[in-house]
Amino acid sequence: MNYSISKLTLSFLAFLFLSFFSNAQTELTSTEIENFQQQVFAKAEEFQNLQGNFIQTKHEEFLSAPAESSGKFYYNTNNQLNWTYLEPFAMGILFTDGKLFLTENGKAREIDVSAYKMFDQLSELISESINGKIIQQQDFEISYTKAGDFTKTILKPISQQQQLFSQIELYFNSDYLVEQIKLIEGEESYVLIRLNDLKVNQPIAESVFEVEK
Repeated sequence: MNYSISKLTLSFLAFLFLSFFSNAQTELTSTEIENFQQQVFAKAEEFQNLQGNFIQTKHEEFLSAPAESSGKFYYNTNNQLNWTYLEPFAMGILFTDGKLFLTENGKAREIDVSAYKMFDQLSELISESINGKIIQQQDFEISYTKAGDFTKTILKPISQQQQLFSQIELYFNSDYLVEQIKLIEGEESYVLIRLNDLKVNQPIAESVFEVEK
């Protein structure tokens, strides 16, 4: 009986051990980092546009449950981004020609980026996360780890002044495209954006990047 119990205990411990190490995040070596960066930049050079769906989850310590919204996004290499919320409300954010527009109830209005720097920074952040240029930024300390099927890139601002987030985490899939963006404001406060149904270099109507009259 004791032998059986001991054998079961060892089996259970072995299971925990293997589970821990299979889920552990390991840092990339300098060679792996260089190769990863080259692959990301090469992938970014390939595509002219990217589109897909997103699910955005806002986590706050004071919220009883995360606040979730979803919609569609369109991006092209002219640095144009259409970020449209469909649920639980309809609202569009369009970044084009260095200008920012907000669409509500079918009406678009230009946002003064000097007055609303958050919108400007957030649009730029999402664009550079999608095209991979953010990992070239000199304003962040960057580290890389392997997290399951993803390569996780952690960006910490060198200076916290005028920064929206204390840490940014990007999760690149095996095709070197960003599938998840985690924007951390504090210990219990962060936004998680999951991108899915990604389509590369598929036709996008020009009207998607035009301001509604």
